[in-house]
Amino acid sequence: MVRASERTYPQYLGKRYSTKATAFAGISTDGGTLLRWNPDGIDDSLVLKSGRWVAASAPKTASRLLNGSTTRAGTIRLDDSSYGSYAAIRGDKSTDRIVAWNTAPTLEAIHYAEDADFVYVSNRPLVIAIALAANSRRRIKVSREYLLEYLNFGFSVSGHTPFAGVMALPPRTSLSVARGKVQLIAAPTAPQTNLQEREDPRRTGADELVAALRAAVTRLLDAQPREEIQLRLSGGIDSRLLLGLLKESTATKITAVCQGDANSEEVMVASQLAALAGVELKVKTPELIDPTSIVESMRASIRESQGFIPSEALVSPYAVSDPIHQGESLAAGQWPLFKGVLERTADNALEATWRLLDSRNDDVLTPTLNAKVRGEVERWAASVPAFTNLEILYMWGRDIRSSRYLQPHAIQLDRDSEIFYPYVDSEVTAVADELPPFSRMRQISAYLAVEAVWPESLRVPLANNGRFRFEASGPVPGISDDYFEERSAKPQPYTGTVDQSAAERITDREFVTAPISSAAKYVTSHIQWRTLRRNLDPEIVQIVEESATVGEKSARGLAPADKSPRWLQLITWRLVLAVQWLEGDWIPRVKR
Repeated sequence: MVRASERTYPQYLGKRYSTKATAFAGISTDGGTLLRWNPDGIDDSLVLKSGRWVAASAPKTASRLLNGSTTRAGTIRLDDSSYGSYAAIRGDKSTDRIVAWNTAPTLEAIHYAEDADFVYVSNRPLVIAIALAANSRRRIKVSREYLLEYLNFGFSVSGHTPFAGVMALPPRTSLSVARGKVQLIAAPTAPQTNLQEREDPRRTGADELVAALRAAVTRLLDAQPREEIQLRLSGGIDSRLLLGLLKESTATKITAVCQGDANSEEVMVASQLAALAGVELKVKTPELIDPTSIVESMRASIRESQGFIPSEALVSPYAVSDPIHQGESLAAGQWPLFKGVLERTADNALEATWRLLDSRNDDVLTPTLNAKVRGEVERWAASVPAFTNLEILYMWGRDIRSSRYLQPHAIQLDRDSEIFYPYVDSEVTAVADELPPFSRMRQISAYLAVEAVWPESLRVPLANNGRFRFEASGPVPGISDDYFEERSAKPQPYTGTVDQSAAERITDREFVTAPISSAAKYVTSHIQWRTLRRNLDPEIVQIVEESATVGEKSARGLAPADKSPRWLQLITWRLVLAVQWLEGDWIPRVKR
């Protein structure tokens, strides 16, 4: 199995990885083996000491976890040194026990499987699938359950991976392996976060949030393998706060990149922010993975994600990292929980809560399969210890939307760049968990964080008439009286250069000019359509097949009455990815 993994898996690694794995035998008393690939320039992601060891997916983390994780009264307890964003496996031969866990939100999840002979644990499920196939001397098997959940949600809610029998660790749990027996146990207990009460309750937690954000950025800066950082700067709340945090450090070269054209308000705003911060800005149109084809780029995205289907079908053809310098860190403001995800409304009645959760489900499967998939959401909700519906909505973002959604994205990005996402740091999560719900969901805490880190940036407008949620009716006395008029103005025009991708090389430009009808034609003429259509609602099948026979304008009009043409484009592009996934040409032949 080790030889098969060493020979088969490297073809899926990116340029910054060494293709040679390092194997450590005898990590448990019954002959366990640790196999790992290390990116160039990464230190302290594995430590072995007197029969104890820790492997972590993030650099400069393993030693901290070996010393900062303990057990007491049957509970794993972490101290302040264990903060970060990672998947970790810890072993101890003296107790013959291995424990694995991941932080939340989850960029790198722990995955696991078992057969009659072995237990398999990894942060990459493809490695497990290769080992399973090598042991059984069969081909790698894929998971139909994963595909069905992808079609409705864009990811798996239940934790199914693309590979049969390989599961992601459920939220708020750890994996324990002792004497060959597998058990899901409680996740490690993080240090208690206590917020100081403020005279103005809207400001409670603001100082602690800023301190956690600064600590997260410091951890990432200390661990990055190179000095270069590419910051994806859209000019929204997330990226301007991240730019403010980064510019506090003078030891790193920051290049801001905004994807768009000169007419984009996001580009205009990003230009103003970059000038204010004194950092270089590059404006460019997105690059395709395969510069000649939308369809081939979508196919390549599945392979780059190691069998996961990209959660965002509409941007799946585009290169995720597109590095300026190979091995650089890529910084982005991905899904900060301190802004709230679903809990954006004061109406947290049971009916309203389930209406919001149901809106996450696109219901494109047959009625029977839709009910089965909806049952996975209900099972997840039953696992959440919550006494308010607002807490359920917050936990959807924490457990599911900010975790399952990011897995294929993180795997793709990791091929070329070190991920630099401070908002998913476990210390930031710990503060977000304690923030007053109203301040979190109305973005008051987010505003106060920007004000503390980079107040001058609040003079720069938000793109496309954007506003902080709590400012929907105007500035709020005592919170955001300053700069409101400047922040609400139109951004200044962009007069710089735009790096244009070579669009004339694309052979299937119809996917750009007629995205719905072209996708429908591709799907319905594909050999896998007959297999796929059996799982879909008859109304969806009819819409897709009719869209394949008409022009784009007519196809846009075929969207269901309660859906938009953009929704129909999303579904047809998911179907393109689904038939490509069913082709199976991304599945490796296991080299024994």
